[in-house]
Formats: sequence, C-alpha cells, structure tokens
Amino acid sequence: MAAEREDGTGTMKTPGGIARCDLTTGRPAFCGGPYSGRAILPQDGAYHLCDVTLGTARFCYGLYTGRAVVRQEPGSYARCDLTLGRITFCEGPYTGTAVIPQSAE
Repeated sequence: MAAEREDGTGTMKTPGGIARCDLTTGRPAFCGGPYSGRAILPQDGAYHLCDVTLGTARFCYGLYTGRAVVRQEPGSYARCDLTLGRITFCEGPYTGTAVIPQSAE
C-alpha cells in the first residue's frame, strides 16, 4: 500500500502522486498525468474515498464500502469488495482503467 503522510495542514500527501492508469493483467501499462477527482485510497491501514487534486489526496472521508481496484502482493492489482475500509473479497488480476498511487509501483 502507498504510504501517506500529513503535511501539517491536514492535507494527505501520497509520495509519487496519484494517476489514472491503464492496467493489463494487474500491472500498469500506461499512466497519465496527475489525477484530479475522487479515488479510493489506502490510509492508516484501511480504504477511504478521497478528494484528489493534481495527484495529491486533499481530504479523505470515512471508511469505504463498495468495489475498488487495489494493490495486492506482489504488486499487481485486483478488483476487490470492501466493507468498512477492509478487503472482503478480490478477483483478478485486473485489466482496465483505475486510479492508483504511483508510489505503489
């Protein structure tokens, strides 16, 4: 998982930035520039819905419940069901487009 840190202003920083990437069999094949929008990101050992501006998570909401593409070991991505921020089931490897932290590579 990506390591986030707070910059003292309450803004979460994800080293390497967050981008929209095309994944093939669980591996990034192409990533665009810094992403702006909402993304499901790991924070403090759980997954949250976060507002992202130019590749940096600015604000994260409570624990996320739903489906998201998340990093699995050893570094490939899968589509997973999440309940209250925790992975309950995964299927993969994932092929498609997803928003991922670049530091996870």
